[in-house]
Amino acid sequence: MTFSDVTAEVHGLYRKGRFADAIAVALDNRDRFPSEDATFTFWEACLLSMNGTPDPALAVLREGLNRGLWWSEATLADSDLDAVRRLDSWEQLLTESATRAEAAALIRPAPRIRAANVHEPKGIVVALHGGQANPAVTADDWEAAVPGDWRVINPVGTVPAMPNRWSWPMGADESIQAVIGQLPGVDRNRPTVLCGFSQGGRVALDLAAGAIRPQGLILIAPAIRAQALPPIPDAPTMLHVGDQDWAIEGVESLAQVMDRRGTPARVERIAGFGHAMPDDLHSVVQRGLDWIASARAPDGSATG
Repeated sequence: MTFSDVTAEVHGLYRKGRFADAIAVALDNRDRFPSEDATFTFWEACLLSMNGTPDPALAVLREGLNRGLWWSEATLADSDLDAVRRLDSWEQLLTESATRAEAAALIRPAPRIRAANVHEPKGIVVALHGGQANPAVTADDWEAAVPGDWRVINPVGTVPAMPNRWSWPMGADESIQAVIGQLPGVDRNRPTVLCGFSQGGRVALDLAAGAIRPQGLILIAPAIRAQALPPIPDAPTMLHVGDQDWAIEGVESLAQVMDRRGTPARVERIAGFGHAMPDDLHSVVQRGLDWIASARAPDGSATG
């Protein structure tokens, strides 16, 4: 079982309100993935809180701090911890954790770049990870998924979420600048495809509004809501989402608006799948790149 499998199982049980069962899955698997201690600890605290036991939830977080862990203020603002925030010692834990997060922000890893395996690459894929992501792991995933005749750039979110995990700023302007600042020397005239998962998908949409003029977008479960759609891209956009994903209404709404405007949009709906990266990311990316190429006119403009 991979960490992604554990994540999917825990999240699935959470959605069903089976918090005790989700805790059991987390506890049974945490020793297999020691590098994910902060994530397992955070899950356990959230699940204990949702299960009506905030005091043990706070104790779990405190024990994590004693092991050298930390979580950003934004991470600890999760509504699952509402009951824990009412406890007397919550503010002390929040302060200690925030201090460690600020220190971690000073040693953010550099963006990872994979060169193409040909002299003249087809273009550049900019792959944006989701919130609370391990950039090294997600870079491995995207580099394995993107064909070798494309260059791949994996920027890193600028907001520390917990050890080894990063998110993007919540504001569109801040997130755009965070990405652009990690693309030095990129030839903006070379074909570029923006890819992103969850929060990274939302950032990709913000970028496509003008900061980058992409050839197309491949978005995996982009974190968008129907009530507050982001800027609508004018480039062909493939949207891959599970029918159990909390973001599916936003994805459907985005596709409908694009269709009305005559901009190519393709939605792949996966039955029984929640908010997660697909196991067949390579196939998804290949289909997306092929479809983007076919959706563009000979002059490079998008065809309706």
